[in-house]
Parts: sequence; structure tokens; C-alpha cells
Amino acid sequence: MSELPAWLQRLDAALEALPKDRDAMGLSCLDGYLTGVAVSPESIAPEEWLPHVGRGPNAAEGDHPLPPELVKSVMQLHREIAERLRRSNGCLPLFAFDDDDEVLWEDWVGGFVEAMHLREEAWQAIVDGEDERAAEAVSGLLLLESLARVGGAETEIDMSQEQEEALLEDAPDLIPAWVEDLHAARRRRPVRVSGAVEKPGRNAPCPCGSGKKYKQCCGHGVS
Repeated sequence: MSELPAWLQRLDAALEALPKDRDAMGLSCLDGYLTGVAVSPESIAPEEWLPHVGRGPNAAEGDHPLPPELVKSVMQLHREIAERLRRSNGCLPLFAFDDDDEVLWEDWVGGFVEAMHLREEAWQAIVDGEDERAAEAVSGLLLLESLARVGGAETEIDMSQEQEEALLEDAPDLIPAWVEDLHAARRRRPVRVSGAVEKPGRNAPCPCGSGKKYKQCCGHGVS
């Protein structure tokens, strides 16, 4: 990961400085996670998603609050992701790179899928729904995460080795397109809050977490 703004470099360093037993997210994983929160079919409050940033599945038990300055930077990244999507400026994942400048998208997708786990039923409803592009995007992201997780081990996924290799090679281009499809689908649907359909008031805070009013954000152009 190179050419990062100074504040993202500080965020990256702050995440790396957290105790190792907390299994905190790295920057690329965090970016994927926050993108998953931003395009979630159900609104997720920061109070729910924020604790997962600094306490991964292998973390020691107990409460592990993040330092206030780190929380501030995480929230800034969350707002910037939501704002970029709102302005239709596209999805620009913070992928890591290896020493040969090969894209390491696996951590990013892992973070996105972790956000999906917060609203599994809502995401499954998209897979089962009539919006084919959104369903393809969800299925594609889950498939990538599954392929990354097994790390080349034998899987029960019904695809040829050639198809699998092509998918993995195209992943850096497919991921942003899928995210944009999911964001477009989210704007077409009523916002879901904890399983209930709820359309925010036009002057209410936008549930995407951008900090703007709904009418100025995801509700723009929605009657």
C-alpha cells in the first residue's frame, strides 16, 4: 500500500500498534469492512460495528475499547467511503500490494464479508431477490472470500480450475464494480433497520453514516 494520505498512514500505524492478542483489523481489511457497513441492506449503528475493528475473532476475551484518536480516524474513513459512494465517484478499495506490486485483495474482501456477517439474513434476501446484479455481486464477493480462505486447497465449488484462476485474476476489477452495484441497489430500496423496513425522514441523519441529512445523501432524488 503506497501513496496514502498522511492521515491514513497514521491510521495504518495506529492499527498496527494495537496489542497483537486483540487480532485487530489492518487498514485494507478495515476499508473492506467499512465498505460493507456502508452498503449494508440494513443500517448498522457505529455502536455495533465499531467494536469489531479492534477485536477480531481470535482476540482475548474482554472489553477492548479503541483509543479515542483511533476511533476518530476510523469514523473519518467510514464517512469518506460513504461520501464517495454517494457522489457516485466509485469504489476505490485500499488494497495492499506485495513486493512484486501484485494486488492483495484477500484482506479487503475478508473485511467486507465480516461486515456481511452482521446482517446475514438481509444479505441472503438480496441473493434470493429479483435484483440480478445485486445478487451476482453478493455471490461473487462471498465466492472470492471462500476461495481466499481455502488458499488453494481443494474445494467443493463447482467451477473449473481455469474459471477459478480467471476469477482470482480479475478480482481487483470485479470488486469495485460489485460494490457500486450494491450501493445502487441500496439506494433503490427502503432502508432496513434491524429487520424492519423504515424510510428515514428527509431531514433525519442518513443511515449510511455519512453525517449528512438523508435528503442530501442516499435519499437524494428519492421521493
